[in-house]
Order: sequence, then C-alpha cells, then structure tokens
Amino acid sequence: MGASDGEFARGADLPVVLLPGLGADGRLFGAQKRAFPGLRVLERIEPEGRESLAAYAARLAERFEEPEGPYILGGSSMGGMVALEMARLLRPSAVVLIGSALSGGEVWGWLRAVERAARPLPGGAIEAGRWLTPLGAPLFCSAGRENRGLFLDMLAATPTGFIRWASRAVTAWRPETLPGAPIHRIHGSRDIIIRPPRENAGVIIRGAGHLLSLSHAEETNAWLGDIVDGLGAIGRGRPVLPLVAPSGGRRGP
Repeated sequence: MGASDGEFARGADLPVVLLPGLGADGRLFGAQKRAFPGLRVLERIEPEGRESLAAYAARLAERFEEPEGPYILGGSSMGGMVALEMARLLRPSAVVLIGSALSGGEVWGWLRAVERAARPLPGGAIEAGRWLTPLGAPLFCSAGRENRGLFLDMLAATPTGFIRWASRAVTAWRPETLPGAPIHRIHGSRDIIIRPPRENAGVIIRGAGHLLSLSHAEETNAWLGDIVDGLGAIGRGRPVLPLVAPSGGRRGP
C-alpha cells in the first residue's frame, strides 16, 4: 500500500462497490483498492441510443450481482449518479458520492453551457478537439503530474460517442426520487465540475478538485473508512460513534 493511501487496510469484511465517472475507469480507484480489500469496481456498459441516465442505470443494475448482506454502493462524478439510480432498484446499506451530485442541476452552469453548445457539432469535430484535453486536465485533478497523466490516459481510452451521450444524460438528469439508503457525500472544495454540497450535507476536503480519489487519496480513504467502519459496527450490533474529521477535511462548505 502506498504511503499516501492510508496507514492500514480497512473494511476487509464489508464489500464496497464503486463506479468510475465519465472519462475514467477502474484505475481511478487504485488507492482505494489498496486500502479496502473488499472493494470492487463496476465498469461502464455501452449506452443504448439516447437513453436516460435512469434507464442506463437500470440496465446496469440488471447485470449487477448484488453481494449477500450489507455492502456500500457508490461512485465518482457520473458514477455516483448512476449508483444513486441503481440504489433505488437494489439493497445497498449506504450510497457514497465522491465528487458527485444528487441531480444534474448541481453540475456547474459553465459546463452545462458547454454541453449544450457542443450538441450540434459532428462527431468528427468533437474527436478533433480532444487534443485540447491536456490543457484542461488541471480542472479535474488538482495535484500531481502523474495523476493528471493517468486522467488523460483514462479519458483517451473513453470513446467519443460515450462522452457525448454521458455529457447530455448527466446534465439532463433529474431523479424522480432518491434511494432509501443513507447517502454520504465526499467532495473537494475546489471542484469546478460539480458544486460542493451545502449546509453540512457532506464532507468537504480542502484544496481538492473533482478527482479527489486520485489527488487526495489519503483524505478520501479516511472518510470512506469511517463510513465502512460505521456500517460494520451496525452489522455487529455495536453503536456507531460520531465521525471525526481527519486533517484536511470538514463537514459543510
């Protein structure tokens, strides 16, 4: 386990299932895999036509082999939104949103405007414009050339067609209801893709951008570990102690 991932493995007896976001894959959670032996990454599937995010999540839920007993379902960015929709159809003990949202309305307005402006453009124009993505890497990942390089590698491996579909599906997403399971939010204070939660509705990691599972792995793992340990305590019949913020994190904006 890397020194920046946390000092010891946690949650070995509680499965954690995470979904990567738009333009990412399982490598996004490398530090979390090392810290949580029970963690599993659920990769994306191909969208069907112009289906909604809810319809996409329903198809993914049908393919998903749900763990027996308590487990955590969550994801980063778009992956967290898909996890919320899946949780309405499944039975997770909790949902964890890492730099994610409760609605497409929480995506910052500038990004929604870019998505609308790009709709009439042909696929070839979008593909040709992808050479500009290295310039925008700092917007997503706030620390480390290595982490930005990994982000660019993951984005390059994502088909343009999926990016176009996902961008529209995410910004248009307005869930009918939220799942009954508890929702935990871990967010970066400098996220300019999705607005941080307000009024003590989540944990804010100071200085973190959008891809905080990469740039601030230690803090992300500490909070995820508290959630895992808390649910494990419930399963073992022990009371859950109040969470205490590790260094670099706080509740609320």
